[in-house]
Amino acid sequence: MGVYNNVEFKCQCPNCGERLDGFQTYDGEPMFLTVTAASVANFHGGCDNCGAWLEFARDDNGAFIVTAVTAK
Repeated sequence: MGVYNNVEFKCQCPNCGERLDGFQTYDGEPMFLTVTAASVANFHGGCDNCGAWLEFARDDNGAFIVTAVTAK
């Protein structure tokens, strides 16, 4: 298991609509801290309801977009 930071970010699962939080990032200096989404370039996490895996990254305007969704 690697070192990561938790990311404060909430959204709905694009696969099932469940409310999600509990994202993680390796961006920046991972030290098991809780960081804001604004302080990182990318993060990821999963949906406990449907098992989808989501990855987020900033677009050219600085907004976060889903770059990958892997559904079980």
